[in-house]
Amino acid sequence: MKRIIICLVLLLLLFIMTSNINNNKYKKNYSSRGFIIAKSNNGALISWRALKKDNNKISFKLFKNDKLLKEFNNKEPTDFFDKSYNEKDKYQLKIYSNNNLIEYIEPDIIFKNMRNGNNGAYFDIPLNIPKPVFMPNGEIATYSPNDVVAYDVDNDGMYEFIVKWDPSNSKDNSISGYTGNVYIDCYKLDGRKLWRIDMGKNIR
Repeated sequence: MKRIIICLVLLLLLFIMTSNINNNKYKKNYSSRGFIIAKSNNGALISWRALKKDNNKISFKLFKNDKLLKEFNNKEPTDFFDKSYNEKDKYQLKIYSNNNLIEYIEPDIIFKNMRNGNNGAYFDIPLNIPKPVFMPNGEIATYSPNDVVAYDVDNDGMYEFIVKWDPSNSKDNSISGYTGNVYIDCYKLDGRKLWRIDMGKNIR
């Protein structure tokens, strides 16, 4: 009898755990609208995201310096090219559902920097470069950013950057010699470092 009760309790616990796993399986991350301004040689691209939660009554009103620039319905692209862009201009986006204001946002990022001869805009993120390391053979390992992945690690709707730091003496594990440790950093878009993981030696 005791064995039967224990088995029933274990089955109940297993059912509860499985239910929790299934409930969390399809939990979605929160996404912001990614409201950005990207400067170009002859103006600026203003862009934002439509979200899956948006209904067919959604509409957008883009304002520039508190004046309505353009209104968009739910079937129009969520971007606008402003040929009269000036760096002092202020943009706001108001989101309506069935003519009721539900959101008011300002740009998340402004891409102000331009490369000479190119039309693409960018912005800089300051990185915390690991310090050089002295190897037992007298060699000095310095660091440079390697692979980079964008992911929303804290579910605030904004992407963070996961950066892998490779030592200058990195080599395949089949080759003898010393290598510096590999590090993985996580940065916010404004350059704040959330954390650093020391992956150890001989990581490729």
